[in-house]
Amino acid sequence: MAAPIQIWAKQVRAKVWDFTSMAADDSAVRLNKLLSRVLQVPVSFPDIDGGYHLLYNNQPNLQLGADGYDNYQAPVHVDTGDSIFSRRMWVKGSMMFYRPVAPNQFLHSQEVVSHTRHIGDQMFVTIERRFSHKHQSPEPAVVESRTLMYTNSRFKPHTPSSSRIMPEYSHHLQISSTDIMQYSCLTSNLHKIHYDKNYCQIEGLRDVIVQGPFMVTLAVAWFRTVFPHLRPVQISYKNAGPVYAHERCELLLKRASTNANMFVVEIVGAGKDVRLAGELVCDSEV
Repeated sequence: MAAPIQIWAKQVRAKVWDFTSMAADDSAVRLNKLLSRVLQVPVSFPDIDGGYHLLYNNQPNLQLGADGYDNYQAPVHVDTGDSIFSRRMWVKGSMMFYRPVAPNQFLHSQEVVSHTRHIGDQMFVTIERRFSHKHQSPEPAVVESRTLMYTNSRFKPHTPSSSRIMPEYSHHLQISSTDIMQYSCLTSNLHKIHYDKNYCQIEGLRDVIVQGPFMVTLAVAWFRTVFPHLRPVQISYKNAGPVYAHERCELLLKRASTNANMFVVEIVGAGKDVRLAGELVCDSEV
């Protein structure tokens, strides 16, 4: 299997994907309503900021794998286009928010596969995405990095890590299968693990799970409701375990001891086991 992976990796790292779409206000309004329903607090952010770029310039969904997700950046046999791996998961990432994007503007993005790493039966693929105003400044408004893990092994629950922070703020939430489906619709995400329970069980998951970017967007949105006078400029995160539909979870937030503008944010399960762990940096207080 090493040879097909090496051939694919060499070819994919030479590619560049360009997308342009209108950063439509109605999509942002729908996301505001979804976040308000899940968080049970009013969310009404006027600009495309804090993860809202994830609504736009998404995968074209022209080369779907057996799991429903687009294979345009996935490890495949280059001669046939067939998948090399049967399962994929979003494992970590980061987002740099340089400046908000006004709605109803053309948003250009450029994507590259910046790194690939093959470890045992797992393949890690890191994609960098740069968003900018199409007709304004060429400087990026958002730079995002995301890493997906590919494997042929079924999901196996591991011993979870317990939260080690003493939160200054906490917030309970429970994300329904309808919420998950709506976020998939907003982001053109056809991955079956977000809507097909029978397929989830084939992969070893007990139910549909919340999208990684949805969890990050929820964390950033909640932070913005707790600190409306602060603007997040960076978040780095790791998805430590799946959050299932209708599962009771909790958002935790604590200011970092080493930096007044940095916060530690987590999403934990009912037993305080970590599902998402991240660090968020904001502008100075205004």
